[in-house]
Amino acid sequence: MSKTVQGRSGAHSKASKRRKKQKNRLIIVVIEILVLLILAAVLFVTVKLSKIQKDTSFNKEDIEVNEGLSSESQEIMAGYTTIALFGLDNRSNGNLSKGNSDVIMIASINNDTHAVKLVSVYRDSYLDIGGGTFKKCNSASAMMFLSNWLTQFGQVKNFPISCNFLAKDEVVLSENSLIVGALQQGGAVLLRVYLEVPHYILLTGISGSDIYVFDPYYEEPDDPELDKEFFEEGITFITDQPKRANRLISITRLSCTGVGFYEMGPYEEREAVILFNTNTRKTPENSIEYII
Repeated sequence: MSKTVQGRSGAHSKASKRRKKQKNRLIIVVIEILVLLILAAVLFVTVKLSKIQKDTSFNKEDIEVNEGLSSESQEIMAGYTTIALFGLDNRSNGNLSKGNSDVIMIASINNDTHAVKLVSVYRDSYLDIGGGTFKKCNSASAMMFLSNWLTQFGQVKNFPISCNFLAKDEVVLSENSLIVGALQQGGAVLLRVYLEVPHYILLTGISGSDIYVFDPYYEEPDDPELDKEFFEEGITFITDQPKRANRLISITRLSCTGVGFYEMGPYEEREAVILFNTNTRKTPENSIEYII
């Protein structure tokens, strides 16, 4: 009888040890899984953070302060530093020099308490860009801000530049238009056109019924993979004037209301910024007249 009891007790002890080992193994497996999940999460965050592009050339000394505010505005904003923040995400092609802003925020910093308040502006908000024209702030504000900022910079820093923002039916290339007049007087024009998608080019001169254009998209005319649209009527490549232009586009093509290559498109979408060097700007009397 005692042997039977002892046998049962031994079997129970072995089973208990086996369950304990299984339990310990289960705990170890769970811990390993948790560690792997944590490592995977850390790796994921590290990879994502590594993709953030940082401008290592940024210099705080290059920041310009808007000193062209009225005395009334300066009094209201006394004690605060206000910064407009524009975020651009165009990683699909690696070009961060163009595109609409995805994030628009206003940061207000209390200079005494150092408290920071942030206000997010809906990127699809419509703004009055002048002349009774309203556009989404993520596109309209960029061009208008560029024009206003450069003009104010020129006035405050005594820098020889002046700008004029144009929109809608002001953006035309007729004989007496503001754009043609600016080109005749030695100015340049930043113009919104289509190149599969909305795209900005710089008009640098005029010759008869053609416009000298600098396109930031560098293309080789003998590239076999170049889109056939580059060879349509009214588009000519220029390779011998690198400091002036790399395209010659006809006024007829630029004036089209469609969305083909180098066409300005519908009037309600048109935008342009006229830029002048105030030291070299010609007067209308001294500019060459072109018949278009």
